Amino acid sequence: MRWSTNARCRFVRIGLALVGTINILLTAWFLSDARPSFLEPVGEHAGRELGAFSAMLAAAYLLSALDGRARARLGPVSIGIGILVVTAFTDLISSQTHVLYEVANHLPNVVGFALLWSLARSEPSMGAPRPTMRHERDEGMEEAA
Repeated sequence: MRWSTNARCRFVRIGLALVGTINILLTAWFLSDARPSFLEPVGEHAGRELGAFSAMLAAAYLLSALDGRARARLGPVSIGIGILVVTAFTDLISSQTHVLYEVANHLPNVVGFALLWSLARSEPSMGAPRPTMRHERDEGMEEAA
């Protein structure tokens, strides 16, 4: 089955909205004391920082779901997700965390990154930046400076 570009983009945008909503829930849980058992127990300070990170990802995913633009958001999200994946594997290898915690906390964001990347690929290329036209200076501007 071959999907049209519009149908694929619509599916991706729905997925981004879902992942963004999950991140809003994670943000609320990290910022409150009402954390469900599938989230890793963290201290209050680390929980607030995780909440801020989840809120940033939620904004990127939800904005892309709403406006269909992803290319400019892909860079910052890829840095965050890349560090997230590397540290998760490092912590799993050194037995500092449990697989269930890592999957519950991070899999939605990895899926969101893949969806964001897919949406960015469907955006038309803007081409190389063009130089702007330099306007002549008005008389008397040198004196004002």
